[in-house]
Amino acid sequence: MKTICRTAVALIFLISPLVLTAQITATEPEYTNTIVYVHNNNETALLERQTPLSKVVSSPSLLLVGVGKTKTIDFVKGEKSPIRIPKSDTLNFIVSVKDNNDNPVDIVGVLKLEIDKKKHNRFVEVIMTDQLKGPEINEASKVSFQSVKYQHHSYLVTIVNLGPGEYMFTLRDGRLAAQMFGID
Repeated sequence: MKTICRTAVALIFLISPLVLTAQITATEPEYTNTIVYVHNNNETALLERQTPLSKVVSSPSLLLVGVGKTKTIDFVKGEKSPIRIPKSDTLNFIVSVKDNNDNPVDIVGVLKLEIDKKKHNRFVEVIMTDQLKGPEINEASKVSFQSVKYQHHSYLVTIVNLGPGEYMFTLRDGRLAAQMFGID
C-alpha cells in the first residue's frame, strides 16, 4: 500500500509541471535575460529591473584585531517594487535565457528581500565570510521553485505558496540586473 501511495505522489510531482505548461499560452519574452509574470494563463507583466549595488560590511572585531566577519549585501532602490502581484497559491513566471538546455537551478535564483525603511531600499545578504570558517552563501533568503522548459529559449518557473513580501530574480548570465516584484 505504501508503495502505491509513493508511486502516485511521484507521478503527480512529475506530471504537474507538464500540466501547467499545457495551460500557459503566453509567448516567451523576445529578449534574453528577461522575466515576465504570467497571469490569466496568457497575459504577461514585465518585472521591475534594476542594477543591484553591493556593499561589504565588516564587523568591528575585524577592523580592530583582524579576526571577524564580513558581509556582502546587495541592495536596490525603493522600499517596494512597483510590480505588485496579488497573493495566490501558484505564481508562474517565464524566464528567457540564451539556452534552456541547462539545469534551471544553475541559472535562475529567487531571493526574498528585506526592507530598510530608513534608507528606502530593499536588500539581501548574499555572502558572509568568517576568517575562521570561510565564505558561506545565505541560503535562508532563497525561494524554492519548480521549472520546466518553455517554448524555444525559456523556462516556466512556478512558485507555490509565496507569502507577502518583496522578491528578486537573479540570472547567472544577467548578474548585472535584478528583476523584482512584490506580493500583497
